[in-house]
Amino acid sequence: MAVAVLVLLWRLSGNRPAANSDRDWAYTVVVDAGSTGSRVHVFRFSRRGDGGLALEEDVFRQQKPGLSSYADDPRAAAASLKPLLDAAVATVPEALRGVTAIQVRATAGLRFLEGTASEDILTQVELFLGTYPFVVPEKGVTIMDGMDEGAYMWLTMNYLLGNVGRGFGDTVGSIDLGGGSVQQAYAVSDEAAAAAPPGYVQEMRVGDATYNVYVHSYLGYGLMAARAGILGLAPTSNGKGSNCVAGGFTGTYTYNGQGYSVGPDAAGADAASCVADAALTLQREPPALAPEDCPSDRPCAFVAAWDGGGGPGAERVLLTSYFFDRAVEAGLATEGASDVTLAPRDFLAKASEACAADSVEALEAGGKVEAEHAPYFCMDLAFIYALLTEGFGVNAGSRVQAYKKFLYNGREFESAWPLGAALVTVVD
Repeated sequence: MAVAVLVLLWRLSGNRPAANSDRDWAYTVVVDAGSTGSRVHVFRFSRRGDGGLALEEDVFRQQKPGLSSYADDPRAAAASLKPLLDAAVATVPEALRGVTAIQVRATAGLRFLEGTASEDILTQVELFLGTYPFVVPEKGVTIMDGMDEGAYMWLTMNYLLGNVGRGFGDTVGSIDLGGGSVQQAYAVSDEAAAAAPPGYVQEMRVGDATYNVYVHSYLGYGLMAARAGILGLAPTSNGKGSNCVAGGFTGTYTYNGQGYSVGPDAAGADAASCVADAALTLQREPPALAPEDCPSDRPCAFVAAWDGGGGPGAERVLLTSYFFDRAVEAGLATEGASDVTLAPRDFLAKASEACAADSVEALEAGGKVEAEHAPYFCMDLAFIYALLTEGFGVNAGSRVQAYKKFLYNGREFESAWPLGAALVTVVD
């Protein structure tokens, strides 16, 4: 699915006068229905004197679990969004609710559900939205294509950095690590776009500028999905535990309705062995791959996907989402920070510490690692290291930047794809 032409983006820059009435504002609501939880963003824009719009505020709420946790009860899935929708109603002035667009974009979690479960959930969600005073645009409740997710993140980052309107070499690339998938995106030249395999490059017109954006979504390689893949290599039912489970923890990890036995290997957790297991799940070049899918004259990444070939648009690539979250929990970034510069090997060093922990409680002791994630902290950090180095080919010692928020017009806004999605649904 191609990303909609983003004709509004050019209008969202420059100095902005203060608004002084409801008529001076425009709102749009985006619900990010992810694999681990649902989140609502209520974006507020000010109207400029020339009729343009400018981003002013992002009101954010989140909750767990995600819609995919209600695979057997679609109505309960829809009802789970009530606190988020109520927060949106409380944020948008009454006079503007009837002209405020709302969209629900489900990501990787719902893509994995079997049968008609995902369609049934989305049907109930759309019916539930009808009980609220917002405008639901056509196809406003969907499972978002992974390429759109990656492209929206790319747009969000470059918009907040003020890069829109510049040459493609002046933009930044993005790698967005979610729960069910990971997306890579960056701008490429016209020549690279013309030579690209089908399905990898999207043309996006942004005001007077046109960008060819390489986008690929690696479904099944998000952090929560990776746990299932790694645990599947060493089921405890076969008498062998995982190299990635520290502190003697035993239990069951459930992902998309499937349970995986969790238990330590007899020799204990080991970061190097865990990285090796994580690398196996990346399947860099599966034996069954057809030669024409990854010819020798086109570079390929893991699972034999074309990696875009690099170029000026990929010289600076920013990491976001779980990359940043785990960096904070590992002590690589300070609590409340907006960004951090680190190297992949820093994740490996912290993985070694986590794998050596003698108990799950020890991992929680610092107060940064949530109880539900503590048993898998060694695994998560090892996977991130393997993903960056083995998957995306980043040198272990190279400095990379991970972002949570960007400073835009004197305010901080979250580095998240919903802003990109919001820009095409604001009602003038």
